[in-house]
Amino acid sequence: MNAHRRGVPTVSLDESGTAAESMTAAPDQIEMLLAAERRQQMERLVARLAPKLREAIWLRFAGELEYREIAAIVDRPEETVRSRVFQALRRLRDLIGPGGHHDRSWK
Repeated sequence: MNAHRRGVPTVSLDESGTAAESMTAAPDQIEMLLAAERRQQMERLVARLAPKLREAIWLRFAGELEYREIAAIVDRPEETVRSRVFQALRRLRDLIGPGGHHDRSWK
């Protein structure tokens, strides 16, 4: 079995210069992949929240809205919005579990 099929990383020297130049870009690419994976995992966890909690957390963090702005959008008191965001964050912490590991047992 060749290295490519086994998943062993290879470095091409054809047009990219030296092996050292090619490898310096790798940490940035790895960080980008890890960030994308974390974002996808968080999106999957948020999708598991109750609709009202999901809406509140999405508007607060993805929408970067203030509590008063969210309250106007959802037509609820600001304290209700604050409570929903708090409940959503608590539920996400429960889903992620201790040490930042995703608890896959919760449905």
